[in-house]
Amino acid sequence: MLTPWTKHTSSSRCSIITLPLDIHVDHIFIHLKVEDIICLRRVNKMFFLLTHEPIIWRRFLERMNIPMPPLRPTFQYSLKATDFEVEQIVTQAISLDDNWRHHRPEIKKRQLFKSDRIVLGLKVLPGGKYLLASERDVKGYRYYLSLYALNHPSGPLILARTETETKIFNIQAKYMEHNGRMGIMTTCLRRRFMKNLLVPGINPSDYGVDTAIDSPVPLDTELLCLWTCLETLDYISDPFKPRDPEQHIKRISSLSRPFQRVTFTSGRNVSVQDNVLYTYNGESHLAFVLQPDAIVFQNLQSGQQASLTLGHFGGAFTQKPHRISAIRILPEQGDILIMRVVKGSDDAHPDAPDLGALEIYALPEMGTKAVATAKETYFIWNKKISRFYVSDAGFPHVSADHPKLRPHRGPPPPISVYIRTEKPNGILQCTIWPKYIEHPATATMPARTTFVYSTDILIAQAVHLTDGLVPHILPGAERAIVYNVPEDDRTDTPALVNLRKYINPQRQPADYPQPEDTGMDDVLRRSYQHVPHTIFRSFKLPHLLREELKKGLAAITWDEGTGRVLVAGKDEEYVRMIDFANVVVPDNRFMQWKKHKEPRIPYALPT
Repeated sequence: MLTPWTKHTSSSRCSIITLPLDIHVDHIFIHLKVEDIICLRRVNKMFFLLTHEPIIWRRFLERMNIPMPPLRPTFQYSLKATDFEVEQIVTQAISLDDNWRHHRPEIKKRQLFKSDRIVLGLKVLPGGKYLLASERDVKGYRYYLSLYALNHPSGPLILARTETETKIFNIQAKYMEHNGRMGIMTTCLRRRFMKNLLVPGINPSDYGVDTAIDSPVPLDTELLCLWTCLETLDYISDPFKPRDPEQHIKRISSLSRPFQRVTFTSGRNVSVQDNVLYTYNGESHLAFVLQPDAIVFQNLQSGQQASLTLGHFGGAFTQKPHRISAIRILPEQGDILIMRVVKGSDDAHPDAPDLGALEIYALPEMGTKAVATAKETYFIWNKKISRFYVSDAGFPHVSADHPKLRPHRGPPPPISVYIRTEKPNGILQCTIWPKYIEHPATATMPARTTFVYSTDILIAQAVHLTDGLVPHILPGAERAIVYNVPEDDRTDTPALVNLRKYINPQRQPADYPQPEDTGMDDVLRRSYQHVPHTIFRSFKLPHLLREELKKGLAAITWDEGTGRVLVAGKDEEYVRMIDFANVVVPDNRFMQWKKHKEPRIPYALPT
């Protein structure tokens, strides 16, 4: 049994102080809410230390019922090194959810860090700890892929950098396993002239990413897939390692190269787009779109490939041009969600509406070339559709040493589909809810419930018009970032007019078995704030930041779980990190007091 460490005289002793510590933690604190623990922390030194015990915050974490920051795969619940992170995760999730539901959301923290290169593109990993950046040198001769650790105590830290020969774009990254080790899988696209030909005065890296290309020499579109070991990154970024330059160089020189090539695909005069990483049957896979109607799948372990070719729609749209706008893999059910746009306009009918389609196909078997028809199709009529955006489906990797969070024990999160429209410019947002399938008990299996995504439960959530501005969406399942640019700005670095938050009102069918709002009564003392009427709302950006981004926005990315947005302006060697949640930082007093009391106070309580 744990014993109290505070010494009191008989005349000043308080009865509650004399209780054993495990009585407080295991029998009293289990009845308290987050606000109660914070208030108790302010009473005296004993409660300040006691309320930092990780088991208290682990209990809160496992009862949370709001969107949570995903845990990185190397997060180990049982290690002392991650004890303080549990409290950070709990308080950050509550702070972000409160801010997002408020009718006037605020920027909680801003930070600027130098990259020493011109930033061209950004991609943050789930959880907001690691950042990948497409960069070039000031003179435009060399291009790079760089990896940063954002949460280092000394500030954002560059961990690795590799040359990419030409500009890379459309960076995608996920935590994935490769050759039995967990790491960061990264895919990106680049363009080069066919057979490495050189054309005087023309650089393929100067061509816009989203614009049609009229090149004097055929271009090869190349897809790179790289893998970085998380153990290596954790070792390099360990804040407890000495930062002496000589020791640091000696330490990292013994490690393997951080960016290891997994696969390489080159397509001549084809449009490779929307590359997606996913795990299927326990193995890492990659899928990418070959416009206008084909998708290629590759097993990153074995190298096997498969392809899926989509048929044209009939009727009035038989001969109309069509393209795949976005895809998402649904590995738990062995399907793929495909969003297509069929142009309805032509020279005779320039304002004719388009046909939008959300289709679900079965994933083809590796080694096959399938020409398939959709299992389900949902049509969107009478809209001029510019683009589809879609949130990630399912949960990130969960290891045996991760806590069993409440959202993981229920249905998977919804899939949010965002449709950018033209004439008028705006956004249509829809939600695909997971479909409940009840399985009765059999002689060998008990009764159970499984979930699949189906367009049968696709519900429109919101329509938003942007009045002459072009909206761009950074999608999320329950939250999203919308940034608007001028309609007449066709450059790769348009001016940023405003930055807006969006919260999904989560309208559900009347007979849907999951309640719309289950609240946070198990964790919070106060009443849970409902979704506001102002589901779209602009952030009040600081004047200097707003003026800098009016000159041009080069890159932007965000992480839904932590509410962290990272932006880079035109021709800037800086990355601006914006947090919409308060993050608890370690208290120096706690570390000092813990050190002084270490022989007598156990830091980790028995569970």
